Amino acid sequence: MHKLSILGADISSLKKSEDCGGVYYHEDGTQADALKILKDHGMNYARIRVWVNSPDGYHGKAQLLEMAKRLKKNSIRLLVDFHYSDTWADPGKQPKPAAWADLDFEGLKKALYDHTFDVCNSLKAQGTPPDMVQVGNEITNGMLWEDGRNDKSFDNLAALLKEGYRAVKDCSPKTLVMLHLDNGGKNEMYRWWFDTVIEQGVSFDLIGASYYPYWHGTLA
Repeated sequence: MHKLSILGADISSLKKSEDCGGVYYHEDGTQADALKILKDHGMNYARIRVWVNSPDGYHGKAQLLEMAKRLKKNSIRLLVDFHYSDTWADPGKQPKPAAWADLDFEGLKKALYDHTFDVCNSLKAQGTPPDMVQVGNEITNGMLWEDGRNDKSFDNLAALLKEGYRAVKDCSPKTLVMLHLDNGGKNEMYRWWFDTVIEQGVSFDLIGASYYPYWHGTLA
């Protein structure tokens, strides 16, 4: 049997949980740092989402930088999940950050590049460059609506993805760039989507798939 090389978890809310009094324990009842517990159980990658201006003060750059230091201490790699929003972004909603709402498309591309580069470069400056980056979250139907919506054309979405890829590689060439969709059970959808962005000249290193058997079908 092939052994998985990545064993990860999304720990985006860990900092908030801890600040609200959350504590974590080994099976024997011994209290410990949550990251130490996860590492002891085989986790080698942590995904952390980033919102542009979070309404509750969490899920932003400050918490990411703090958590990245803890991950490095525990020898856990970092996947940064850029939502390019002030809240959840997924196939049913990809709202622009409020600060970007009135930008024209060229301004939107620049804002995406600057935000991506700033976060990545801040991580690099403290000695914790990201190992992997998602340029967008579940972007099957595009991102930064309505400009980056792809139901009529992939042109704008492709232009935005290129800016995200360029920002990551300008900061940290070794960081892997993932493009991330939902509906992990729909091979034909993935072929259509990735064939289209490749035709548009979009570069990426990895394909990410959200896969929930309850909604997306069994492994079979």
